[in-house]
Amino acid sequence: MPVVSSATTSWSESSRSDSDATTPAPAATSSTGFHAPCAKRRVCRDCGTNYVAIEDDRSMAICDVCGGDVLQRDDDTPDAINRRLDLYEEQTSPLIEFYGNDGRLVVIDGVGTPDSVFHLLTAAVERAKVS
Repeated sequence: MPVVSSATTSWSESSRSDSDATTPAPAATSSTGFHAPCAKRRVCRDCGTNYVAIEDDRSMAICDVCGGDVLQRDDDTPDAINRRLDLYEEQTSPLIEFYGNDGRLVVIDGVGTPDSVFHLLTAAVERAKVS
């Protein structure tokens, strides 16, 4: 945490004098909504083509491009996903706390379509520029 805090403090102090600096805006999402899409990702062992698994689709076992085996990625198992989420929480909570205490944190609801989340994010950035 000291490294994150000192780097954050340094950037934060330099950005205060920059008129174009914007407020950090993390997207708040549900970790349960993160599991399903990741658990469905597949990749061809031979050529690397990416797939999304569909329930009861046995044809997903063979790559359309090269005929290789299509497998679940090692980093998309439930245990690996949980480790990534834990690491994300561990590394971002100090930043969220820092900017929250500094009064410059804006939290965006990251649950929704990419377009709706993008709209919320850009609106928050525009509001931060004005204030």
